[in-house]
Amino acid sequence: MKKVILTAAVLFTGLASQGQDLISGGSNSWILHTPDGGSLPHKLHIAPKVNGNWSWSSELEYTSDGVLKVPSKLAIGMGDDNPSGSFAAQTVTNMKLVLNKNNASSISFIPNNSDSWFHFGHGLNNSLELSQGPNPGDIKLMTFKNTGYIGIGTQNPDQLLTVKGKIHSEEVIVDLSVPADYVFEKYYEGTSELKEDYKMPSLEEVEAFTKKNHHLPSVPSAATIQKEGLQLKEMTNLLLQKIEELTLYTIEQEKRIKALEKKLAEKK
Repeated sequence: MKKVILTAAVLFTGLASQGQDLISGGSNSWILHTPDGGSLPHKLHIAPKVNGNWSWSSELEYTSDGVLKVPSKLAIGMGDDNPSGSFAAQTVTNMKLVLNKNNASSISFIPNNSDSWFHFGHGLNNSLELSQGPNPGDIKLMTFKNTGYIGIGTQNPDQLLTVKGKIHSEEVIVDLSVPADYVFEKYYEGTSELKEDYKMPSLEEVEAFTKKNHHLPSVPSAATIQKEGLQLKEMTNLLLQKIEELTLYTIEQEKRIKALEKKLAEKK
């Protein structure tokens, strides 16, 4: 390709002032055509002869300002004799980078063993997709929506990050503006800056509620979780709230037990 550009540039310099065409001999003929006219940039057209006629639909156009125009139906191969896209570059170890593989709007990365091809493709649905397989879009791995939402294992993310499957992580950090320490604040101080409207239920109220609803107060029911999913941030804080309530129930019971033990000891 570099040789073609260099040759075209040299020929263009020699022919532009003459307004002449240069035609190669033999049955495999090519024409180097420079149109007359003084408008800039000057142009050099390179086209093959097909069935006795110049195939201008397959021409290369090189301009005096250094632009090389290639028809969309043609492909450029660098180290690749049979490019499968509009541009293909192959290394000496047979690894490839392909643009617009099989007419898809994509960038493809192909290893030297032809396995695990990966593609970044942009379709007509306002999304960018990472896929795997011989062709762009065969096995969709990740989807990036124009809303900023990212989907892993799903093409329809409904949050900034939506994962359909398991997540393996060493740590998850969740911001929480109202942690459950309002339970202790309200119990010991009589008020809570974290959650002023919190009221700790009595054990009798808990019993009545669980008997009727079959789940703890403030905690979503099984039907709600099955329908809407479990909110990790909300549920973790609710569980901490219940642990703090249980701790206070235990402290109160311990006090009653000790009071009863003291009365029993005094009667002896």
